Amino acid sequence: MRILFLIFLLLVSCSQEETEARVLKRINDNIKREESIEALKEDLNSLYELVKTEDSEYLIEDLNNDNVPELVIYRGRDMENIKDSGEIICYTLIDKEYQRESIPLAFDKELKEMQVGTLRDGERAVFIKTSVGKNYENFYVIGIREGVENLIQSDLLSYLSVIPEGEIGDRNNNGFTDFTILMGDPDFEDEKIYLTYEYVDGGFKLVKLGRKNFTPTTAFIEINKEDSFALSDLEDFSKIERYLLINKYIGFLSERNPDRKAAFLENIKALGVEDFPTLISEYGIGLKNLNDPEFVEKSGVFSQRLPVKLALIKLLTDGYSIYVEDGQVQLGINYGYLEKKFAYSKDYSSFLQILAEDFYLKEKDLNYNNYKEILEMMEDFLIKYPYSNYFNFFEGRYKGLLKELIKLGGADFDTEENPFSFSGAILQEAKDKSIDGEIKEEDLKILFDKVDRGSLKK
Repeated sequence: MRILFLIFLLLVSCSQEETEARVLKRINDNIKREESIEALKEDLNSLYELVKTEDSEYLIEDLNNDNVPELVIYRGRDMENIKDSGEIICYTLIDKEYQRESIPLAFDKELKEMQVGTLRDGERAVFIKTSVGKNYENFYVIGIREGVENLIQSDLLSYLSVIPEGEIGDRNNNGFTDFTILMGDPDFEDEKIYLTYEYVDGGFKLVKLGRKNFTPTTAFIEINKEDSFALSDLEDFSKIERYLLINKYIGFLSERNPDRKAAFLENIKALGVEDFPTLISEYGIGLKNLNDPEFVEKSGVFSQRLPVKLALIKLLTDGYSIYVEDGQVQLGINYGYLEKKFAYSKDYSSFLQILAEDFYLKEKDLNYNNYKEILEMMEDFLIKYPYSNYFNFFEGRYKGLLKELIKLGGADFDTEENPFSFSGAILQEAKDKSIDGEIKEEDLKILFDKVDRGSLKK
């Protein structure tokens, strides 16, 4: 009996496949006879009724403006089959015949919303929101290019709404459809971040960012100008209070920079050091180690001049960095030390790490690999933390470093030593367009667009 039952199921399956093929043939024959659009839609409705499952929904719309409708079906996963991820099926006209294409789902739980929207280039697409697990939401945007495509493509960024309140609509009121994901703010408790993405120049870009439940703190701590910043100062404060306090302290360091430099040089001069740059070179210490108070304390650096060593450690633990420029001692902000001591969130930690690496460029040869390291760090930041308060800072600095890279120029861009994933010809073209070494923003647009896609990294 079991064998007969399996044979019956096989025959039913084959019959359905044959029926689907016959329906498609009838539809394609009707197209050749220039059947009306209304009749064609009826045929596509019949096709959906044939292939639909218990957990499926559909739309019949003209997505690519060819005056011929597509049939788009959301088919939820078969919960009895652990290998079935579900799929989005599209019957679209290719070479004057309807053909079936599909895009797998990500094992989503159920469909939450499905609607047709308008993109900036005038095309239409199907926007789909699904639930993933208990609280997460996922988004798909289905369009027609050479074939059916999910227009949301990114290896580095997941378009998951970690709070089940994502939206599909026109949040910018500009006539174009966008989608908005929500996440908890990693910096500030009880706050939600809205990230709105819109299709611009061939891909989805973040076009709007907002916060909900944001309540500025009234707490304010007076910084003792005579004492260094103690880590214990932060233990009893919320993230937003730490954010305000640390930023105030960095501003305080910048304000006091000239006076503190003069005091440091006067102090070591009294200790018998007239030429600090020469003393640094005698020990052969690099910029990174010179500004690491733990290294300075434990190593043999300035071991014969203990008072100078202690003065340097005090300077570094107060939050200053030290370097030599044109033979003169200069002070900056010791972002590497601040990151180790005071970073309270992933994006703030990344921010300080990048500032530290940017500072260390002062002693490095400006070659491809050194540019690659800092540019990739900034790129990761721009992609992973679009909500960050420091986003605009890195966007400007990224462009500045990219311009410096292009000024290196030359045929070396197309050698194997070029560590970037984009063609050296693009860089060379931008350099060729430069006037007196100045590169215009519009000439770099293709590169900045690549940054938005996360495609500079290999």
